[in-house]
Amino acid sequence: MLFRPFDYKTLEDLKKDINEMGLDLPLSEDLTVLAQPINIYGKTVKNRLAIQPHEGSHADTNGAPNELAFRRYRRYAAGGAGLIWLESQFTTKYAKTNPYMMGINNANLDVFSHFFLDMKEAAKDSPPFIVVQLTHCGRGSVLHKMPGFHTPPKIAYENPYLPIDNAEVLTDDEVYGIIDDYVRAAALYKKAGADCVDVRACHGYLLVEFLSAYTRKNSVFGGSFENRTRMILTIIDRINSEVGIPVACRLNATDLIPYPYGFGMKEDGSMEPDYTEPVKLAKILLEKGVQLINISMGRNHANHILSPSDKPSPFQKKHQLYYVSFFHSMASYFKKALPDAAIMTGTFSWLRQFAPYVAAGGILSGHYDLAGFAKTAMANPDFANDILEKGVLNPEKLCINCGLCGQLFGASVTNPCCSGCVTRDPEYYKPYANRYLNKKLLDDKPAIAPENVYPGRLFAENDVV
Repeated sequence: MLFRPFDYKTLEDLKKDINEMGLDLPLSEDLTVLAQPINIYGKTVKNRLAIQPHEGSHADTNGAPNELAFRRYRRYAAGGAGLIWLESQFTTKYAKTNPYMMGINNANLDVFSHFFLDMKEAAKDSPPFIVVQLTHCGRGSVLHKMPGFHTPPKIAYENPYLPIDNAEVLTDDEVYGIIDDYVRAAALYKKAGADCVDVRACHGYLLVEFLSAYTRKNSVFGGSFENRTRMILTIIDRINSEVGIPVACRLNATDLIPYPYGFGMKEDGSMEPDYTEPVKLAKILLEKGVQLINISMGRNHANHILSPSDKPSPFQKKHQLYYVSFFHSMASYFKKALPDAAIMTGTFSWLRQFAPYVAAGGILSGHYDLAGFAKTAMANPDFANDILEKGVLNPEKLCINCGLCGQLFGASVTNPCCSGCVTRDPEYYKPYANRYLNKKLLDDKPAIAPENVYPGRLFAENDVV
């Protein structure tokens, strides 16, 4: 079947297509499994519904969460999700995607303490389990294009599939300095009140790029599996020994870039995944106490799999259900290989009101343990309460895959712009679309600038991590 706009009216219609395509995408109309708690790191996560990270540029230029960040995550917590996985947090000011990325330092530690406390107090019952996603953006940084930032993107090796001008290949000494940054950031997030830190290794950012550094020469961080995993494993070892906060990992199962430039790929140069090394790494992570693994894949060219939509892309040829099934099958592969790990997955938004049945089916079938929602939650922060209390999602409150949240995030690279759901949260995000996307969706209203941080507090201009 070819790609199609979402037009399913009943669950039976969805089942019919899944069966005709022969997909391993189990469904369950019994949603009670989604309310079951799960124990991770000795703590009880109250249900199986989680917030997946979705970067929103909700920070000032020093990394402090702004008013929209407080509002967004307070609503997530009040909405009933058992786990909240925060959007990307920079490990140093030169590791940012853009100037308005969140990140902790000594100057804004107090803001983050309030930020985490605000989430925990907003929950109706027990607080959510909060995971902080530590990120060095590597070749994903665009700060070199911004006034006042002159540091070029830092990369692990030259990649002909992802060429980038004026980038610098990191020296081993610089890598050890970046490891220090991760450990320092983890310590500050622990002090601020986070439950867990994610040593993020996905989506082409620096750590997963080192996992694919087959061609990096004369380096203890390139070539062999032992060397390519040295950076991430050293960070985890040091956080375990020096900080003592639980560590999770959002891990690429495959980069979908041909070997030797992609992790989790067959060595014949094809576009076929090979999960041998990613599973081997995941087993080592589990041995080091990383109980929670959030399975993802790809880089920007794989957005049609990460987030299927109704808009065709150059890569999207098949029916969107193929991509949902492919993504979930990766999580199932890892769950079978690591039965003692808590495996989380995402890519539910395109399914709209039928997503809970896929999530319940996947968990009941042992494919994964936690179902993560990103754009669904942005559109309807109460989605978890709606599922758990009403047993249904209202299609009028859900993400319609219009893509405006992604466009706003793109605009934040060069503008003081925040990303959110323009369709379902127009009061706060349509002004940004009007201003920065040239989309006159309603009368222009003032937008909350990212510099407008937590009310009544003033912070140092310089990053003093």
